[in-house]
Amino acid sequence: MPSPPRRLLPRQILFAEYCLTEASAARAAIRAGYAPRSARNQAHRLLANDDIRRRIAGGVAALGAQDAAQRSILLE
Repeated sequence: MPSPPRRLLPRQILFAEYCLTEASAARAAIRAGYAPRSARNQAHRLLANDDIRRRIAGGVAALGAQDAAQRSILLE
C-alpha cells in the first residue's frame, strides 16, 4: 500500500525536475544541490521515495502530452 503524499523539500523538487532532463540520476542530484561525492547514493535514496517517484512520473506524463500535441501540430 503506497504511503500518503508528503510535502517535498525544495532540493527534492529540483531533483525530480532534473531527472526529466539529465541522463543520470546522480547528475540530477548534483544539479539539485547535493554534494558530488555522495550524489550517487543520494540519487538512489531519493528514487526510493514514493513522493519523488510520483512527481517524476507526473513530469514524464506531462512531457508525453506536450510531445503528442507538438506532433499533431506538425502533422496538420
